[in-house]
Amino acid sequence: MRIGFASAGSQRWLNRKPELLLGALRRSGALEQRTSMTWYSPLEKDCFREYRDISALTKAALPTSGSPWFRFARRGPVWDAIGITSDGAPLFIEAKAHIPKPRHRRQKHHPSPEVD
Repeated sequence: MRIGFASAGSQRWLNRKPELLLGALRRSGALEQRTSMTWYSPLEKDCFREYRDISALTKAALPTSGSPWFRFARRGPVWDAIGITSDGAPLFIEAKAHIPKPRHRRQKHHPSPEVD
């Protein structure tokens, strides 16, 4: 069955340009420069499915019972991306498209002068 390409931004970018997300993670300090990622969700071959709870742990190769991860997973978020670093660390990403706007317009266009 042929499906259309992903409609959500996180699904589309992770499958078409994963280096953009990897670069952002490196620039933010979340990942070291030498660290690479293997992404497990959302993938085109899996119909862009996003996972939560036990299925998210399974995708990240984490224990599904008898560990703190299991307690964390119950009724948790639907993760926008799940991957494992080249160092073997799981990475769960919750993307936010709407970053709050500045409280006052003045702050956005006229920052306060520096105080010596």
